[in-house]
Amino acid sequence: MKAKTRQFGRPRASLLYLLTVLLGVYTLGVYALSYTLWSGHWVAGFLMLSLPIAMGLMAVAFVFWLVAYPARAWFPLAVLLLGWPFWQRTVAWHASRETLTGGKPLTVLSYNLHYFDVVGYTEEGHTETAPRMVDWVAHFDAEVKVFQEFYNSDDPHRPAVFRTRARLAEAGYGHAVFTDSERKRGEGFVGLAIFSKYPLVRRASKMFAPNGNGYLVADLVRGRDTLRLINVQLYSMGIRVGQVLRQRSYEGAKTETQGVLKRLKRGFERRSAQIEEVEALVRNSPHPVILCGDLNETPYGLAYGSLRQYLRNGFEDAGSGFGFTYNRAPKFIRIDNQFYGGKADPALRVTNFKTHSVRFSDHNPVSATYVVGE
Repeated sequence: MKAKTRQFGRPRASLLYLLTVLLGVYTLGVYALSYTLWSGHWVAGFLMLSLPIAMGLMAVAFVFWLVAYPARAWFPLAVLLLGWPFWQRTVAWHASRETLTGGKPLTVLSYNLHYFDVVGYTEEGHTETAPRMVDWVAHFDAEVKVFQEFYNSDDPHRPAVFRTRARLAEAGYGHAVFTDSERKRGEGFVGLAIFSKYPLVRRASKMFAPNGNGYLVADLVRGRDTLRLINVQLYSMGIRVGQVLRQRSYEGAKTETQGVLKRLKRGFERRSAQIEEVEALVRNSPHPVILCGDLNETPYGLAYGSLRQYLRNGFEDAGSGFGFTYNRAPKFIRIDNQFYGGKADPALRVTNFKTHSVRFSDHNPVSATYVVGE
């Protein structure tokens, strides 16, 4: 082993190990920041966003030192092991559990619909996506369907495919609630929506912005069980990697990159304020909670961590793989989630969680099956 070290070069080995230690200290600091959530400042948002990169580099460092100088591999290994809770947020290995024991199963679909691609249909001549998407949404087997960026138009002069509320009612979803505020997009409704085969009692809603960001709260009543459904869409991440890559000049790429960073900063600031309101909804719920939606933030950020203080995450407990939900570059992120639980009743359990690879929207839908009661 000494021969390997001499061959590699002691000065270079010492410099690389110093860099490994500095990276490890940085990674531990971001662990602490993400786990304790002591700061909601936008700088903290950028640091938490870097966590998967830091963890990946630590994994590379561990393998390198294990081969080159095993005595130095313990430090990156220790850093990786201390990050185990964040590895659980990154990848899951749960097998499908089709057999349910006790309680009543309830399947919930959550999907950011991107307005059923109404712009592509009406302005760009792309008429294939919308009908296929509406069919998929209507026929998917779930008792509850929770939508962000939902679009409906009852205007007889608009294409019939966008009478989506009626289509879902025909499919058996006779109970529905929507956000109060409406924004006209092609003379139709845009916002958050919840559809159910069971009665819904609407409790609250708020739009953070006219683009559909906000929350919608409803109580689902099924026999003696009452569940609080919370539909959430937080402020957009502002990541448009494709626009940066399409630039043909350095100045264009620089300008676009600066724009992305500014949008990220603004997003961190706004989501920090928005998640406080959503967190209060969870904390004050008298019923078990199922919270679905587009957090527009990775599992290492403030929004995810805040909800994780009170609720469990369906992907972590019953998912498999990486569960990436974003269909645009960079693609390898999971920003759509289902959380469940709450202090009201610990008898709410998740048995299955799935991310569906359908390419209709810029998001992948996620579904989970829950067991309510003993």
